[in-house]
Amino acid sequence: MRFTRLLLAALLLPALTTQADDLLLIQSYHDGYPWDQSYIHGLHSKLGEQHRLLRFAMDTKRLPVEEHAARAEAAWQFFLQSKPRLVILADDAAIRLLAKRLNEHGTPTVFLGLNDNPRLLGLQQLPLVTGVLERPLFRRSIVELQRIVGPELRRVLVLFDSDITSAVAIRESFADRRHYQVGAVSADIHQVSQFDDWQARVSQARQQGYDALIIGLYQTLRDEHERVMDGQQVLAWTAQHSPIPPFAFWDFSVGPDKAIGGLVQFGQVQGEAAASLALEILAGAKPSSLTPRAAENGQYLFSRSGLARWQLQLPEELLDKVYWTE
Repeated sequence: MRFTRLLLAALLLPALTTQADDLLLIQSYHDGYPWDQSYIHGLHSKLGEQHRLLRFAMDTKRLPVEEHAARAEAAWQFFLQSKPRLVILADDAAIRLLAKRLNEHGTPTVFLGLNDNPRLLGLQQLPLVTGVLERPLFRRSIVELQRIVGPELRRVLVLFDSDITSAVAIRESFADRRHYQVGAVSADIHQVSQFDDWQARVSQARQQGYDALIIGLYQTLRDEHERVMDGQQVLAWTAQHSPIPPFAFWDFSVGPDKAIGGLVQFGQVQGEAAASLALEILAGAKPSSLTPRAAENGQYLFSRSGLARWQLQLPEELLDKVYWTE
């Protein structure tokens, strides 16, 4: 109990020096998560130095689901102490647990990274809440792979962890189906919770008749001791041991010793779009007048070393549209 009080006190310390133009970012995940790092960079690039961004990380990728409500309550207490002009909620867990409460409190709120349907969460009924939808282009990404791998691409293995974000993304993009036909390509979508299951599915992919692997989310996979795996370790193992070329849906999964690339979502774009909405509200716009919007529709990101390893070449017409990791 004493440790809990000390921890809470430490979390509340920044509130002692809050300023009139402070904004509060409540992260569903944690600072070490590459997605968070990317959208935070986007937020700062747009907000500039005139607005200080306080932060609270709920850490839901690493904590068990039964602890998420307690983390939301800790975030709420931090909000009450810091008294920001506006709150930014990042990703589904924070939005689901805090958006309605912030609206009832009378605080303008901008969300980002929402995979879920806003109507299912009742967000359209919250006049002080608006934000940025995250709509990974799963199906279009699969179509684009045909231009890279060629006509021999017939079957694709898509792997996700068992986190709620993965479940929502699959529901919204694939109608909650685990087998999906995208043009001439057949995609099998699997959610797994254990790293050894993930390893087995990757290792056996070619034997099972797959031509390419697409890495979804993997940050909540657990080892044999039920400890959350380090995401970079999962990614490096997958890139090294996959018998078929690995591609990705998100920017943080692409690079040397990672996935080859793909048409991916960038967290930075989400952050920039959310910051733009926040600035409009701070300038006097009502959140209810700003319809929730999708961010930019993906960008091509590839690793030169990854393409070389798998002896793949990008079509000429893509080259002037591609961002490179190296």
